[in-house]
Amino acid sequence: FGSQSATTGDAPFAAKVTITDGSDLFSGDVTVHYRKPDGREQSPVTVRGGRERIQMPGSGTWELYARHGTTQSAVTSVDASDPSVTLTIPVETTLTVVDASDGGPLPDVTARTEGEVVGTTDSNGAVTIEPPADGGDIDIELSHDRYSVATQRVRFRQDERPTVKLDRRN
Repeated sequence: FGSQSATTGDAPFAAKVTITDGSDLFSGDVTVHYRKPDGREQSPVTVRGGRERIQMPGSGTWELYARHGTTQSAVTSVDASDPSVTLTIPVETTLTVVDASDGGPLPDVTARTEGEVVGTTDSNGAVTIEPPADGGDIDIELSHDRYSVATQRVRFRQDERPTVKLDRRN
């Protein structure tokens, strides 16, 4: 009596998608892409404010990922039995380096992680650091021939703009 598709999970369903930067809801526009595991891509959906219900056009398992600019989240699966998914997009962070004594910007400071140079500060003392593949936090070593070396823990979150003060060498 009645339709069995609703009770067997054969019907289309709405995925509850949450998009974060690793700690907070993603505030910018993000496109969410979804496809069947065999690769049939559907038209992406634009999400604003970090949350959206997206209607999956059929039953079964769907793979979802979010993209903002050139950065994207990992691919995550969702189905009607577990329709909630959180997609994390790590974002680049701009680090500003200043002189500890006068607060002036420091150009030509080298930023390294695990011995590899990831950038050099510009005339405003700023360097943009790309997130690692896993989007986790990293330690950045900052060095300049006239200043003491400093290490800064960098989090890849929206609106994260840390400032590091370097002490002059005697």
